[in-house]
Amino acid sequence: SAADMFRKVPGDLAQRTGSGGVLSLVALLVMGVLVLVETATYLSGRVESALGLDENTAPTIPFTFDVTVFAVPCQYASVDVYDFVGTRALDIRKNIVKREVGGHDGQADLGHWSEPKERAEDEDGDDPPHVHGYGAGDPDAVGSMELDAGKFYPTLSSGPVWAFVNFHAPWCPYCKNLAPVWEAFAAEVKKRGVQVRIVKVNCVDNAKLCREQQVMGYPTLRLYKMGKPVGRDYMGMRWIDNMLKYIEETTGETENARQVTRTAPSPMKSHATTGCRLIGHLRLNRVPGSIRIHAKSDAHSFDAMSTNISHSVRTMAFGDLHTKAQVSRALPRHYPGQFSPLNGKIFSTPADRQGVSHYLKIVSTEYRSRSYFRAPQVVYQMVPSSHVFVEEENAVPEVKITYDLSSNAIILSDRNARQWYEFLTNLCGLVGGMYTVFSLIDKSVFHLKAQPKQN
Repeated sequence: SAADMFRKVPGDLAQRTGSGGVLSLVALLVMGVLVLVETATYLSGRVESALGLDENTAPTIPFTFDVTVFAVPCQYASVDVYDFVGTRALDIRKNIVKREVGGHDGQADLGHWSEPKERAEDEDGDDPPHVHGYGAGDPDAVGSMELDAGKFYPTLSSGPVWAFVNFHAPWCPYCKNLAPVWEAFAAEVKKRGVQVRIVKVNCVDNAKLCREQQVMGYPTLRLYKMGKPVGRDYMGMRWIDNMLKYIEETTGETENARQVTRTAPSPMKSHATTGCRLIGHLRLNRVPGSIRIHAKSDAHSFDAMSTNISHSVRTMAFGDLHTKAQVSRALPRHYPGQFSPLNGKIFSTPADRQGVSHYLKIVSTEYRSRSYFRAPQVVYQMVPSSHVFVEEENAVPEVKITYDLSSNAIILSDRNARQWYEFLTNLCGLVGGMYTVFSLIDKSVFHLKAQPKQN
């Protein structure tokens, strides 16, 4: 038919050549690669972002954190939460796990921290309990041994093997209440013949020594064996009976070598600096607020000059971590998401009385998948601003995490890079164009090879 656009050439008129075969294979390879690239581009899609008002009506927002404080022991590390609607949760323990860490960078994991069954309490009043009847009023009673920096190491390194040390400060009210009990306790230990030296150190007069011993709370009661600290600091009741039981069961030294059930031997402290890793999951009200990590105790006083709040952040994120992981995997690698910008960072406080403030601007982000069967997913991005600041006089340094939610929201829509008809048009153009180009190359090669034969 005259209207036929697809006219055929008889097969006996077509000529096969070796160069044409090679070019055909190359053409098929190139076209295959281009088709695969074009198909992958179509399937990968692109993310379109838009800005709108935050319509999220959830009353709370999940907050997950994994923070290591290098120089604050777990017995003092505390987490508080405040917000603008009046929430004031102090020393939160539910949904928070503490792990002891060692070393200046907190990399050595020393195991899970569990709260002691018996905790020290402040004893108010002028007549501390469990003092009378133990020789405290006897003028001939020998009290504890006062040591300074020059005598501390030589005395503890010589006999007897064990020493129980009270690191105290004269201005500390808890230390003042403990003082008569400690002297009566020392007299009772000597009276019973228990081979444990009872010692006290004034940390105001011997500040350098106390810093070397990583003392940050007063009073700190610590057991030594031949000048080396043993196990955890004593955190039990500061009564004579309780402290006697502690040193007898821990050291095995008893009155007249009396048999006693000894607790498991406490290992020597393997790290000069002991810190705490805090792993927690909280649900916060969707209002501005703050989370504070600091040293706190109901039976200790803290010196702002000796408190170091340097820390590292392993995880700090708002929202559900599983949803965040799903959205992160779905987004293109080049998308500059700010889901956990503080992860993996270290914040140091080189000078005294320095705290760290993290200000976090939280932006609700809604991700809409290309799938019509998947509901939109809500995650949270944050813009951080971290600063080291000098605390007020006598204020104990802290890590202050202040958060504020933006009234705007980011809407991320996963779209196909092209419409389906654009994709098909491009495929046809690629195949047809490459076929035409290689046909021209084949004709040129054929004519060049045929010219010498005509001459």
